[in-house]
Formats: sequence, structure tokens, C-alpha cells
Amino acid sequence: MVGMNGARADRGTHDYQMHSSVTKQQRQASDNNIFVIYIGAIKVFEELKKANTFLQAGNIEGIKAALRDIKKEHSELRAKFETYFQLMRQAGPTDVAVNSS
Repeated sequence: MVGMNGARADRGTHDYQMHSSVTKQQRQASDNNIFVIYIGAIKVFEELKKANTFLQAGNIEGIKAALRDIKKEHSELRAKFETYFQLMRQAGPTDVAVNSS
């Protein structure tokens, strides 16, 4: 019986270590995705500033080109958000109680 309890304890430790490793990997992937999303948001913002500059100058062709760029950057940013939220759904809730013993 003692051997069985020891095996159970080892399995619990192994399960915790696997869970901890997976959680760490998911957190790192999440951090990387947040950084990528941040960069994408900056790109969209820069394109919006460029479009505003063209608008103030009355440059219609510049505005059209800037709008195409805004749509492109927005589409890429949206895809990055979708990837991020998919990872978050896979990770599940983060407020699950964990046995600390």
C-alpha cells in the first residue's frame, strides 16, 4: 500500500510538472502574440497618421493609397488577434485552483 501511495504521489508530481510546463509554454506564446499584436497596432496607427497627412494636404491619390495600406494592416492585425484569442480559448480559464502541496 505504501508503494501505491508513493506511485500516486509521483504521478501527481509528474502531472503538476506537465501542467506547469504547458502553462509556461502557453504564457510565452501569449506574450509573443501580444508583442506581435502591439507591433501590428502601431503599423495601423502609422498608416492612419499618413492618411491624415494626405487628407490635410488635399492629396486624393495619397489618401487612396493610404486607405489601401490601412485595410492591409488592419486585416493582418485582425488575423493576429484571432490567433491570440484562439490560444486563449485553448488555454482555458486561468483562475483554476491548484493544489500547492
